[in-house]
Amino acid sequence: MPSTGRHAALHGAAARAGAPRRAPGTHRGPWGRALRWVGTGLATAALLVVVAALAAVVVVPRAAGAAPLVVLTGSMAPGISAGSVVVVRPVDPRSLAVGDVVTYEAADGSGALVTHRVTALGHDAAGEVQLTTRGDANADADLDPVPASAVRGELWYRVPWVGYASDLLSGSVAGLSERVLAVLLAGGALAVYAVVQLVGAAAEHRRRAGTAPAPPAWGGRTASRELLVATLEVAEGDVDPDRLDRFLEVFSATVLATTDTTVSVVLAAPPAVVDDAVVELERLASVDVQRSGPFTAPLGPGSPHLAGGRDHPGRARDAA
Repeated sequence: MPSTGRHAALHGAAARAGAPRRAPGTHRGPWGRALRWVGTGLATAALLVVVAALAAVVVVPRAAGAAPLVVLTGSMAPGISAGSVVVVRPVDPRSLAVGDVVTYEAADGSGALVTHRVTALGHDAAGEVQLTTRGDANADADLDPVPASAVRGELWYRVPWVGYASDLLSGSVAGLSERVLAVLLAGGALAVYAVVQLVGAAAEHRRRAGTAPAPPAWGGRTASRELLVATLEVAEGDVDPDRLDRFLEVFSATVLATTDTTVSVVLAAPPAVVDDAVVELERLASVDVQRSGPFTAPLGPGSPHLAGGRDHPGRARDAA
C-alpha cells in the first residue's frame, strides 16, 4: 500500500532517529580523509629522512671502515657546503688523479683536517707522491703541497645539512650540554610519537563507530622505559673496542657522537636494563651518565616497540 505524505514523513523521522549520530569534530568527508593522508605522509617522510640520515652518517661508514667528517667552511661550495657531512674512506695516494676530492691533515701541525680537490700531481725529492689541492670556491691553490703521508682518505659521498645536528650535539646551547640536549630531544620525540599514535587510534575508532565514545583508554600492552645517554672518556685509549662493540650489541645501543676524547651512546630500555647498562659502562671507562627517568610506552600495534635490546644474562624483558 502506498504511504501517504504523513506516513512517509514519520518513516523518515524514524530512520533518522535510529541512525547513528556523527560524533562532533569527526571528519568523515573528503577533507578529513585528505588531512589524515597528508599527516600520515608527512610523518612517514620525516621518519624516513631521519633513518636515512642516521644510516648514511653512522651505520654505513662504520660497516665500511670509513669516517664521517663535518664540513665547517664553505671552501668547497657549492658542491659541498658548510654543515654537510663528508664520508671518506682510506685510499692509496698513488691511485689518486686530478679531480679527486681528498681529506688530508693540515701542514701547520694543528691536526686539523682539510677536504679539497686535487688539481695537480707531483713528487717530492724522495720520489713520493705529492698533491696540489684547492677548494672549489677558492681562486688560488693551497699554499702547501700535500705529501702522501698526510692523506687521510678520499671522498666517498656527502650528506648535506646533517653536520648542523652533529655540531649541536658536540657543544652546548643555552647552557645545556650535548648529553642533556640528546635526552630532551629523544624523550620529546618519543612522547610526541606516542601521543600521535594514541590520538590517531582514538580518531579512527570514532570514525568507524560513528558515535562519540567516552575518552579513549589504551587497551594494549604498556611497559616502563627509560632513556640513557652516556659519554665515555677515551682520551687515554684504554677502552677495549671489542668490549664496546659487545655492549652496543647486547643493549641495542647506538653511537650518538664521537670526538677525539669521548664516545657518546644512547639507548632506550626498561629501567632495570638501564641499571645494568650503567654498570657495564662503568666497567669500560670513566663515564658521564644522563637518564631521563622512567616513562610508560604503549606496545600495541601501531605504537613504538621499545623492547630495550636483546635479552642478556640477568634480565628479562618487562612488558606488562
